[in-house]
Amino acid sequence: MAEPGLFGVQQYEALLKPKFSAELLRKYAQTVKTMAEQTGTRRQYQKLMQILKQMQQYPDGMAVTKAIVHDWRQQYPRRSAMLDELDKFERFSG
Repeated sequence: MAEPGLFGVQQYEALLKPKFSAELLRKYAQTVKTMAEQTGTRRQYQKLMQILKQMQQYPDGMAVTKAIVHDWRQQYPRRSAMLDELDKFERFSG
């Protein structure tokens, strides 16, 4: 989990999740926040939403993703494409 990005995490998620769910969720949160720092395309924002959906499958994942979405709305109020994707995410994720 020390490597940057999510490739290793996603590759071994099925094996790691039962014992290390809190650590994996923390890694996802850290990585997705770093990814969001750069202004992106709608496609990149959609990828962020896919990662948030994965995060919701973890214990406490709903609370963590809700906090991230709230933070992004405060931090990035001028990113209309991101806000649109956040609206869709919230609509479909409850």
